[in-house]
Amino acid sequence: MPAAGASDLPEFDDATLADVAASLPAPQLAAFLEDYLASGAKHVERVATLHAADDLAGLAHEAHTLISVAGSYGLKRASAIARQLEAACKAKETEIVPVLVGELTTACRDGWEMLRRRFLPKA
Repeated sequence: MPAAGASDLPEFDDATLADVAASLPAPQLAAFLEDYLASGAKHVERVATLHAADDLAGLAHEAHTLISVAGSYGLKRASAIARQLEAACKAKETEIVPVLVGELTTACRDGWEMLRRRFLPKA
């Protein structure tokens, strides 16, 4: 069962980063985004670890962090799924949590790839 409403959202909305991209020289933009990508990967790793440990409270907290971390960088779908994951964990809806964890991981990875293609072209 896909996350309700999230499938209607774009994986990545580059307008979110347009002002930042316009204001930073290319090397600084690349460093800024690479830092974000590394941090985002750590958040997704923590989601997987917390899910494997059946730590719903920790998972809810990490999902809450990803709501803003993903949304602030244009990953609209990932942000929406993280919001649903946080709510499911708090409500102890354990049957949907694995689905949302999988969808969140995929949405982050897909969004990151789109971000890379848009703002971090190969040298």
